[in-house]
Amino acid sequence: MTIDTTLSWITARRKLWLQAGLALLGLAAFLLLIWSTSEHSIGVRSDSVDYAWAGESFAHGYGLGRFDGEGVFKPLTQFPPLYPILLGFFEFIGVGVWEGARWIAALAFAANIVFIGIAVNRLTSSALFALSAALFAFIAPFVFEVNLWAMTEPIYVAFAFPAFFFLDDYFRTEKLRDLIWAGVFLALACLTRYVGFSGLGAAALIVFFRPGKPWLAKLKETAILASVALAPTILWFGRNFFAAGTATNKILSYHPIPAQKIEILKTAVTSWVAPLRDFFAVGRRKLVALVVLGGASYLYYRYQHETLNLKPKQKTRKSRPKVAPAKNLLALLLLVYAFAYSALVLFSASFLGASIPLDDRILYPLFTVIVIALFSAIYWLWTRSLQIHRALAIAVLVLFGLVGFSLAEDYLPQTISLADESRDSGKGYALFRLKEREVVQTLLSYPDDYVIYTDNVHQLYYFSQRLGYLFPIDFDAATQQEIATEDFVRSLSNIQGRLESGQAVMFVFFFAEEVDETFIAENFPQMQLVVGGDDGYLYVSQ
Repeated sequence: MTIDTTLSWITARRKLWLQAGLALLGLAAFLLLIWSTSEHSIGVRSDSVDYAWAGESFAHGYGLGRFDGEGVFKPLTQFPPLYPILLGFFEFIGVGVWEGARWIAALAFAANIVFIGIAVNRLTSSALFALSAALFAFIAPFVFEVNLWAMTEPIYVAFAFPAFFFLDDYFRTEKLRDLIWAGVFLALACLTRYVGFSGLGAAALIVFFRPGKPWLAKLKETAILASVALAPTILWFGRNFFAAGTATNKILSYHPIPAQKIEILKTAVTSWVAPLRDFFAVGRRKLVALVVLGGASYLYYRYQHETLNLKPKQKTRKSRPKVAPAKNLLALLLLVYAFAYSALVLFSASFLGASIPLDDRILYPLFTVIVIALFSAIYWLWTRSLQIHRALAIAVLVLFGLVGFSLAEDYLPQTISLADESRDSGKGYALFRLKEREVVQTLLSYPDDYVIYTDNVHQLYYFSQRLGYLFPIDFDAATQQEIATEDFVRSLSNIQGRLESGQAVMFVFFFAEEVDETFIAENFPQMQLVVGGDDGYLYVSQ
């Protein structure tokens, strides 16, 4: 069998190769996530506990929310409801919220890898570049690490991409059902993360301003899309106002993004390209990669040039083909979305939540778009160079192949290390050593009738399933605002009143470095220190 015959055989089955390749990568992503979380479950943060807590309450018939230190139900308003509802489903069928979070994360990881490949294929019609982009995302440590946590970013992305694909289909087919399905998935994205409004905004802008249709028709389409996408979130906001008097429990207050967060942002972005610092270093593996890439690039050139009949650019003047309007707008949609998402994140970090980190987790949706844009741009350069000269085309492929090899040399060991670390020791609150802390073990030895005040109600609930009040503070780090003096004093008086009435009270501090022992001794002399040290403090009323 000649090279040309082999390439023709591959070409006839390139759609099958793409489907099989993406399916295998998706399966590998799913299995890697399941394996990595099999010993200590999925990574847990404070927000993760809020989601799980609300899911458990929902499954047991109390509604979406959690309970305070005395069992009074507090409705969930700060977060959208979809992820807690999904976790509640797993709790309802007896699997449990944390086991459910593992499976949801594994499915989202697999879906996002596949969706990245599909997006690149839609933009380039190249199975090779689509599979390369999906493989790149699969081995990227920032992608994998974000999926190791019980958080909503990967699920949000898994809903946003189908919305964009259905909208892309609508631009091509003008079928109303595609527009409605796009609205449905945008609604799911908004019900997963409020930042989903950036995807809706980008979609509405492209629908309304795309060329080739009357303004009235585009206004109708935009209204349909927005109605379908916004209706569930508006109902959720209405529920929140009725149940708690607030839509999202967020306060609009300007606070400059601190230099520390800017540094975290710089570190995160720099880590994406850090392996390229040694790009020009020559080693045995890089020389072998150069030879392999050279041969593979030549074969791919033959495949594109001869099998697909991509001829060099003619010197004769030709009429420019007319491109139908409202076609192939996926690239523009993703570009507008990337800017809208970035703007909304910066606005939220400056006005809605001082605790919002500018780290890999927040940048995750943006990074997926960057991967798609990167591989699509490489394909564009390849096709342009192919029309000029084959040597230039092959050189372009070799160059970008070496860049990918240099990144993969660094990315793959990091991803493997993250998988091993997660399996061996867990992540966040799920670190196995945290369960063995003396403060946790001693807390569990006391009966349930204590009223507990703690510096972290999420850790308290996660490790002991007990309810607690937040210990009085005079400064809220989340909003970067001082607590009113009268509110702070009133909180102290409430604790002192409980102690004077003989009620059993317990102080549980997980962040030992923030405990002011002198303050506690002066204001609560009835409290006896039972556990104290680097792993936390436990005070019990005498």
